[in-house]
Amino acid sequence: MNWIRKALKGLSLTSAMFVFQACYGTGPGFMCQETTFHVVADDTGDPLEGMEVFVGSREDVDTNDVVTTDADGYVSLGVCSDYGSVVGFSIFDKDSVYNPVDTLIYINEADTVEIRMTKKI
Repeated sequence: MNWIRKALKGLSLTSAMFVFQACYGTGPGFMCQETTFHVVADDTGDPLEGMEVFVGSREDVDTNDVVTTDADGYVSLGVCSDYGSVVGFSIFDKDSVYNPVDTLIYINEADTVEIRMTKKI
């Protein structure tokens, strides 16, 4: 009789877990989000227009995937990745006046990320 009680407890626990997952689902596994950067000069704080932002490393840059900052130094781009994962970005200028910046950002961050660029010496 004791083994029947244990079997029924295990079965009811498994059933409850199944119902919970069916009602609430699993956590978000993949998400897309718009990430905004504000690129400014480190020494003056002035916005930098025409800075190029790329998702990934500079070695993998494809000119079709590069977006440039506007006159106010802002750029937004959509990024899709696993929820909570880290995504790498590269920020650089085609004239090579500023040192390139590589940064990692958690995909679930919603704030604007400020990037301060320093001039090459």
